Amino acid sequence: MEISLKDLGKIVELPARKEWGSGIICKTDNRFAYIIFSTEEGPAKKFFLFENPLKLAANQNEPALVKKGRAKNRKIKPKAVVIQPV
Repeated sequence: MEISLKDLGKIVELPARKEWGSGIICKTDNRFAYIIFSTEEGPAKKFFLFENPLKLAANQNEPALVKKGRAKNRKIKPKAVVIQPV
């Protein structure tokens, strides 16, 4: 599945890891998409945007997962770039 910026908030599945349950795309950057899965605790899992084993879930309506994705998204922020004076 190819992931783009329009796919933020979509619910996906990882067929190789059925025990993780459904996941939500909570963030993307230049090369990666960050997915939070319903049964996994800890940081979001990172997948390549273009080559990944993910597939769109048939059910795109899971309010608990959407709420979890929004809460975690606040914690997933890019690090500030500090420019050192020369």
